Amino acid sequence: MTNRFPIILGLTLLALWSPRLSAEELRAIGVLAFQGPAEAFNRWRPTADYLSEKIEGITFEIRAYDLKSLRSAVEDNQIDFVLTNPGQYVRLEHFFGVSRLLTLQIDHGSHPHNEFGAVIFTRRDREDIQTLADLEGKTFGIVSAAAFGGFQMAYREIRQAGVDLLKNTQQLKRYGFPQDAIVEAVRTGEVDAGTVRTGVIEKLIASGAIGLNELKVLNPQGFSPGFDLLRSTRLYPEWPLAKLRNTPNDLSKQVAQALLNLPSDHPAAVGARINGWTIPLSYQRVHALLRELHLTPYEIRPLSFGDTLAVYRNEILFALIILMTLLVTTAIIYRANRRLRVSQIQIAEHRDTLERRVAERTVALSEANRALSEDIQQRRRIEARLERSRQALQDLYEISVAQQVSHPERLQRLLVLGRTYLDAKTASLFTGTPPDTIATDSLTEPKLSKPIQAEIRAVAERAVPGSSELTESTGHSGVRIITIPVKTAIDEAGSIVFYDVERVLETEDREIIYLMSEFIASEMIQQAIEDENARHQSQLSHVTRVSTLGEMTSGLAHEINQPLTQALNYVNGTLRRLHANRRDPGEIENGLKQVAASIGRATEIIQHLRHLLQTGTPEKHPFDINVAIRNIARLCGAEIRQKRIALTLTLGEDPIWITADRIQIEQVILNLLRNASDATPDSGAIEIRSRVDQDVFRLEIQDSGPGFQTDDLQQLFEPFYSTKDSGMGLGLSICRSITRAHNGTLQAITSSDGATFILELPLSIRNG
Repeated sequence: MTNRFPIILGLTLLALWSPRLSAEELRAIGVLAFQGPAEAFNRWRPTADYLSEKIEGITFEIRAYDLKSLRSAVEDNQIDFVLTNPGQYVRLEHFFGVSRLLTLQIDHGSHPHNEFGAVIFTRRDREDIQTLADLEGKTFGIVSAAAFGGFQMAYREIRQAGVDLLKNTQQLKRYGFPQDAIVEAVRTGEVDAGTVRTGVIEKLIASGAIGLNELKVLNPQGFSPGFDLLRSTRLYPEWPLAKLRNTPNDLSKQVAQALLNLPSDHPAAVGARINGWTIPLSYQRVHALLRELHLTPYEIRPLSFGDTLAVYRNEILFALIILMTLLVTTAIIYRANRRLRVSQIQIAEHRDTLERRVAERTVALSEANRALSEDIQQRRRIEARLERSRQALQDLYEISVAQQVSHPERLQRLLVLGRTYLDAKTASLFTGTPPDTIATDSLTEPKLSKPIQAEIRAVAERAVPGSSELTESTGHSGVRIITIPVKTAIDEAGSIVFYDVERVLETEDREIIYLMSEFIASEMIQQAIEDENARHQSQLSHVTRVSTLGEMTSGLAHEINQPLTQALNYVNGTLRRLHANRRDPGEIENGLKQVAASIGRATEIIQHLRHLLQTGTPEKHPFDINVAIRNIARLCGAEIRQKRIALTLTLGEDPIWITADRIQIEQVILNLLRNASDATPDSGAIEIRSRVDQDVFRLEIQDSGPGFQTDDLQQLFEPFYSTKDSGMGLGLSICRSITRAHNGTLQAITSSDGATFILELPLSIRNG
């Protein structure tokens, strides 16, 4: 009996403390009745029955509330779970610590939505209301100012459009739940516009309560992926199901699991007009709306002393501790200062003595520092002069070694360097007697007035011929003028005149200017030599062309004689028809046309010969090189046909434009074609091919001759080297010189099938 007593006592206590053993436990779900308590109860009662069925030992019931009473029920712990709109959920979360379990999925349109918004609308015949800004001064139907979907969503968008409905609360007409009353008020003209949550208008249209074209949506957002309902606002997460702080976590997990497994066709889902439940969404968008509108819990209100103390309790305590610490520290410092005063008096006496000594030492150091500063300044001036001279020498070197720079441009760069180095206004180079300007600083020359130009020329005329010294003079307006002679190895000499010089010349400056004049003299000599070489090259090219055409005399005579003979035959035939009284105008006209054509061919050959025999300064112009190739082939035609050589032209139909001296390029093609003809045996073949390779024209002349030896290829373009017994050895050398003068290349390759010469020249811009 003694052993059974603890067991009986334990069972008795367990029965007293465990209601589940004696009766089912009752749990309440509070629901916001936005369309009335009866509708909310009927809508959500099947869900409570479903949970009671799925969770053993628990009976769930639905309790319907409005916004104010639902807050009170949560505050007093009258319910275990709450289902409300997102705005009230955020407030309940902030004040009472409720936490969301699931988010609702509403079955609207073609698929379920776990987000919703608000529709701002008016009657379609209201022409005075087209945008949200037109709502200024208009009456506006809402559920209430605290309704999230029935006002706050729309208020955010309207406020951003510049209309604040809360400034004039008489504009707002509150209709409460259900929201159908707002639609009816707008439709009948009781209010100018209104707002309801998404899906309400579609439901009324589907039920036939309103017509499809009676209303129009303001600020329409259009359909987005996953949301196909009319809306005027941003989207926010749907209603959450949340648990109160005291609701057991195990029970909350069972409820969440059961609702997540709720089928969409279950009577509970059908009765609630939902598609089911999903995991809880983020409600930061709701926080952002309340924060922007300064709504609870983000309203702006003055803080009382008690509020301040409650909010900043730790900060105030920390400030008090710091204040006490400062007071104690101040007392300690004060006592220390009293002890230090005596020491300060002693220190002041020593300081006065030290100051006297420092002053004496400072005077001595100032004198030394002044001398050192002067020495540093002198060194800096010398370094600056040396750096200036070094930079000038560097510039002289870069100008002298610059590639692809013409002599006039190089002279101009040297004059610009001299003008810059001397800080002069302009620089001019004169040669001859009387002096003539051959180069100027073109950057300043156009800006000079005629009197200044005349004064500079007069200074150049006064320069002493043969002098080698730099001279300085003063102009009419008091400016400094420096003249330095330029001596060359040729008869022609000159001088450089720098006008309005500001720099005071040091010894190294004079040496730099002398060196610059020597560079200019060297450049003038080089230009004279190259001009003379160019004249010799032109004369030699002309002699070569005359010699080549002289060798082709018999062939050219045949080419000219053949069209003239044809013309004579056509004239004799026409005369015989006239003597025989066969005066058919058509035949006579045809004969005269043939005569004109034959004479035209002869004239064309003669004009091209005159063109090749012309002399003068080479001039570059754009021309179609395929036309030049055909002309040269026609000139060499008789000579090639005499050897029964098959000449093939592969040129293409489109013109190929290059910018060059046409006579010189035709001379190169003529020499290469005649060399190919000389190397090709009787009954052989020559092929001429032209094409464009990127921005380069490429001409290939291939013969069927014996080709070249390797040693011949290395010396082929050397002057006076020839593989022919009677050759002078100048043709290919001149061809390569002409090609290089046109920025092109000329090369030869050989094989067992013969030799091929390849000419490459840059294309003209005209090809583009």
